[in-house]
Amino acid sequence: MEFTGLRSRAFFSDKRRAFWTLQALGWTFYLMLRLVSGAGAGMSLSFALPLLISTASGYSVTLIMGGSFRWLITRKPMVTWGLSLTVFLASVMFTSMIDAWVFNLLDREGAEFTGSLFLSALSVNALLLGAW
Repeated sequence: MEFTGLRSRAFFSDKRRAFWTLQALGWTFYLMLRLVSGAGAGMSLSFALPLLISTASGYSVTLIMGGSFRWLITRKPMVTWGLSLTVFLASVMFTSMIDAWVFNLLDREGAEFTGSLFLSALSVNALLLGAW
């Protein structure tokens, strides 16, 4: 048991390495999970490209969120909480707009954009970025 504690302390001793490792593993796991669930639901291979775009945008947005949160953590509590919530909501809205646009293109070429895609992306991204 003591060995496990030493390993976790060693892993988190270099916070930058830990962040990048967890960032890469987390988004890779997300991509694999979505690919497998899409394949299980009978989605065509064309599902992979929008999913790659969605994952890349999520990865990029969380890098911006991370930088914002590192800056915000040293501010007064009201500023930290208020701006953290603003960053989170803006990130969810941005990634949801990208997801809705990209997934609208999937098997719907020329189809009209509907708000239902945006709302479903909004709920998924709020959970995903909230957990991040």
